[in-house]
Amino acid sequence: MQSLFIEFLRQPSPATYLAVRDALISAPTYAPYSSELRDIGELLRQERWEDAKVAVRAALPHLLLAPRIHLYLAVIAEKAGDDKAANVERMIAAACVKGILATGDGSGSRPYLVTSIADEYLCPCQLAGADFLRSVGRRGSQGTGRFNFAHSSMAA
Repeated sequence: MQSLFIEFLRQPSPATYLAVRDALISAPTYAPYSSELRDIGELLRQERWEDAKVAVRAALPHLLLAPRIHLYLAVIAEKAGDDKAANVERMIAAACVKGILATGDGSGSRPYLVTSIADEYLCPCQLAGADFLRSVGRRGSQGTGRFNFAHSSMAA
């Protein structure tokens, strides 16, 4: 999976993003509903940098395409005084967002394909500045949201 991710970073495209996504959702450790991003966010709010770093490293294998995990790594690197690593992680987060957005248009017929439910609340809001929590709509919901997503239990 690491080589697929490196290829995605070298040549970002829908195909390279989907290759990594397919490998992630096929892994036995895949958990789209995990609370790890929320838990790590809480560690960061408490300024428990080392604990957050350990938790991120443990979560990375199955959250490799989650932009937020890379943003968390950027914060941790900044706090450690490693601006170069922080910038790299921000670039990786941006690549993950672009990969997600390249998979669809957010409509019901072409939802964005994500690997984590948490990704549904980050991508369009981060890039377009939309109030995403109010505008999100999922397939099968009664909502009138303008963005739609699919993860492994909805689409492959």
